This record gives sequence, structure tokens and C-alpha cells, in this order.
Amino acid sequence: MMNPKKIIAIIFPMLFLGMGLFFLSQVSYPLVAKWFDQKSYVEVKGTIKETNLDWTTNNDGQFVYTLTADYEYQYNGKDYTLQIEETDVRDSSQHEMTKRNKETILEEWKSEPEKVFYIDPASPELQQEMQNMEIPVLIMTILLPSLFVFIGLFMVIKAIRNKKSETGTIAKPWLEKSKWKRNQISCNTAASNRGMVFFTILWNLISFPILVLFLKEEGTDDPAIWLVGLFPLIGVILIFSVLSKFFDIVKNGTGTMVLDPFPASIGGHLGGVINFKKAIPKNSTVELKVNCMSVRYSRSGNDRKRHENLIWQTTGFAYLNNDSHSAQFRFDIPSDKSESSLSKAGIHWNVVSTVSYDNDHFSRQFEIPVYNTSELSTIELDSKEHPDTKKFAFQLINDVTEFTENGEEYTIRFPNFRILKTLLIFGFLLGGGMLALAGYSMTEEEWPLALTIVLGFFGLITFGLTIFESFYTLKVSLTPEKMEVQHKWMGIPYKIRSILKEEIKGFKIGDFLQSGGSSSSPNSYHKISLVFGNDEKTNVAIRLKNRTTAEQMKDFFDKYYKMNQNEA
Repeated sequence: MMNPKKIIAIIFPMLFLGMGLFFLSQVSYPLVAKWFDQKSYVEVKGTIKETNLDWTTNNDGQFVYTLTADYEYQYNGKDYTLQIEETDVRDSSQHEMTKRNKETILEEWKSEPEKVFYIDPASPELQQEMQNMEIPVLIMTILLPSLFVFIGLFMVIKAIRNKKSETGTIAKPWLEKSKWKRNQISCNTAASNRGMVFFTILWNLISFPILVLFLKEEGTDDPAIWLVGLFPLIGVILIFSVLSKFFDIVKNGTGTMVLDPFPASIGGHLGGVINFKKAIPKNSTVELKVNCMSVRYSRSGNDRKRHENLIWQTTGFAYLNNDSHSAQFRFDIPSDKSESSLSKAGIHWNVVSTVSYDNDHFSRQFEIPVYNTSELSTIELDSKEHPDTKKFAFQLINDVTEFTENGEEYTIRFPNFRILKTLLIFGFLLGGGMLALAGYSMTEEEWPLALTIVLGFFGLITFGLTIFESFYTLKVSLTPEKMEVQHKWMGIPYKIRSILKEEIKGFKIGDFLQSGGSSSSPNSYHKISLVFGNDEKTNVAIRLKNRTTAEQMKDFFDKYYKMNQNEA
């Protein structure tokens, strides 16, 4: 019996293809053909010559009224007659009143003796009906079914390419992926940019015609213009984003990674050389972020959702080679980590390299194979021991904390506004903007009440949460006898925990994927939790942007209490 997943994998592409092709053939093609036909129609003026009113009875005893008018017009020197006919069915009891109404209509026709008609030059004796077809509507009738066809073809091609064998039955499973067949892994920049370009083009081809159509039909006075205009605005932002990525590629080029060993080894090393297509300045630094991600999918069909978790991360700096085109690196991979998956779901490893120089930087991302081979690298230099690794870690500590020392006592503050400044400013602007729109909508009668309520509700929540987060501070005090953790708002403690040195069991680092991060380019943050008592936990460091920063701070906590314990 065929696997249900395989059946779905066949049915879904066929449905998309079928629906797209059916709509194109039955709706899009006839409309486009009609539009082209209408472009050849000729406008002529006919003059009314004769009118007539007639009525008969049908099988139900009702009167059937027929109004006719004969119009004469000329085309290419020849005279033509065209008859316009209208019919109406009425109850016989209303005959006299209906008759008078129809006679009035005939008089109105006579009062305007000239009427415009459209004819096909190939059949000038016949009137042609003109359909008012807006260009944006025509574009939509072509784009939407074409999108369905494209998605269907894409799914079919991807299913063919991703027809893989089970990992456990293959000696070298990484060779099942085309990108890993050779030990020269290209960065994902070009591939991700192609998807972004396609999405941007599609978004703008849909959003701008809708805006044009809305402006023609409703004008600028309709309050809904704010909502309709939002989508083209997003489209413009997408265009600038795509152009930025394009100029980044033109300026800095792409890159490849050669692993040593290949594949990277669990319980061994992740090492290798990054080769840049274009030379990088001598004063550049190359920061590397190694990410192990878990990807899973819940539900199915249109409700299918992707969930990502950061399992493990490490950071360090690569060593630049003299050729200015390459840099080498090496990391240890713990033996308890999982191998790369060949499917979309499962474990995915990647390396994000960020080259910084002269107040400028660019990033390249590489998806790498990691397997349980326990092999070591021939590269001797450890990226964790690079001077810039520790220097950068301490710099990030100073960026997000206020660190004070008083003899053997230390105080560390984590002010939220200092850590999340950009995000909080955006929160103020967004919340304030929604509240301002809600206030404005109350002065406009045309604005729906529901829109005012929604804007006000979400504006208050956004603005309120932003205010709370802006004035929140985590304060951690270290003394030889205890560690005190205070949660403050506007400088006032609202939660205090004091843990004696004897209760402290250790410190643990937590890795988290920030909202907006993904397996291809994860934005992560880290925190340190103090474990004490009956395995209780409390945060002693928050929102650390770098794994090495978290490791340095954890090492500081460990050494501090270990040092004081030994002295005792």
C-alpha cells in the first residue's frame, strides 16, 4: 500500500496544476481574448428611425411587452440598420399602467435620437457588447492562476529532486544531497535572494494594481485607503531590501566553504577554509556563528506550521590568510549532538560568517553536513582562542551591562532599554501610531467603530508593554556569602531573591531563537540561569547576543564562587 505522505505529495501538486490550468483556460484566456477583440472594435453613431411597442400574452395569461428601435449608421460608405429590442413580462391586470410606462420609454428614446454602438469591422452589421475590463483585473486573472501553476510545477520538481533514500541505510548519507556531493559548499545567498526577488515581484504585481483599482473606484476619501495603501508600501520596502541584497552581492561577491574534515565531525572538529570570491581588506575580522537547529512541522495541508528551536550554538573568529581571499577556522563539536537530516524536518547545521571592516560588514551563510565520524581537523588554530573572540565577547558584555566592582563584591545591571533600544523605539512608534490613528478615527464619522476599537486596543497593549520593558532592569549582586537577584521597574524592586553560597548548585546557559530568526539565518539570544535549592532557577543574565559572551560570563560566575569556596 502506498504511503499516505507519498499520495499527498502527488495529489497536492496535481491540484495546484489542475486548478491553475483550468482557471487559465476557462477564465483568463477568454477574458484576455475578449480584451484583444475589443481593441479592434469601431465606435459608430446610429440615428433612431423607427420605434415600436407590441405586446402578446403567454401561456400564463401574462403580457409580454416588446420595445424595438431601429437605428441607422454608416461604416465605410455603406448604410446599416441595427434593431435594439427590450422585453418585459407583466401581469395582465396592470396592462394600462405598464403600456403607458413603455410608451414613455419610447418617447425618451426618441428624445435622444443618436446612440453610440460598437461594431466589429469583420461583421459591421452586428452590434458588439463592450465589457469594462480594467487592466489590474486582467493582470490578476492571469497572475493568480499562473501562481498556482508555478507552485504546482515547483512542488513536482522539488519532489523529484528530493527523492532520497533513508539515512540509516546509506554509508555516506551526506552524498545524497547535491550541494554536499563535493567538498566545496556554496553559500545560500544567491538561492535565498532568488526566492526573495520572486516574492517581491509577485507582491508588487498584486498590491499595486489593487491600489490603482481602488483609487479609480473609491478615490482617496475612503478610510480603507490606509489599509489598501499599506500593501504597496510594504512592496516598496521589499524592493529596497532586494536592491540592498543585490548591491551587497555585486560589492562583496559570494563565497564557498571547504570543510576539514568532510563532513564536520560530532565528537571531533568542524574545521575548514572559507574562500571569498572578492578580496577582503587586510583589517577585516571574520566572525563565525555555528548553529544547530531543530526543525519540525505540525499539522498538515494549508494549516501546516514550521517550528524551529536553537539546540546549540558556538561562536568564534576565523584566521585570515595572506591571500586576502580566504580564512581558516576550527571548532570542537560536543559528542552528544545529533547528525544532519536530509529532510526538511529534523536537525540542520549552518555556519554564518560575518566579515567586518571599516564600519561596514556583510554576511554569508553555509548549510553544512555534520555526522558522527569522530574525525579531527588538520587545522591547528582554534577559533575559540582567537584574540578577537574574547575581545568581542567582553565588548558585548559592556554593551548590554553596567558592571561595577567594589573589592570582592560585584554588581551587574541589565537595563532593558540599553539592550533592546531599537526594538523599544519601534514599539513606541508602532503603539503611538495606532493610538493616534484611533484618536483620529473618532473624529471621522466615516471610519468604522470596529476599526477604532481594534486600533485603540492593540495600540494600548503595544504602548503599555513597551513602557514596561523600557524601564525594566535586572540587577545581580555578587558577594562571597550570597548572590542577590533583583527585578526592578523604574528603579523600584518588585521581586528580590537572595541565594546563599551554600545553596548554589551551578549555572546553566539557555540558547533561544529570537522572533524573526530562522534555520537559514538565526537571530539568537542567550541567558544564564542560577540553579539552587531544590533545582530552582532564576535568571542572572539576560539577552546576551553572543554564545561566547554567555560562556565568558558563566565562567566568571563559576570562578567567583569556586574561588571564594576554596578560600573558605
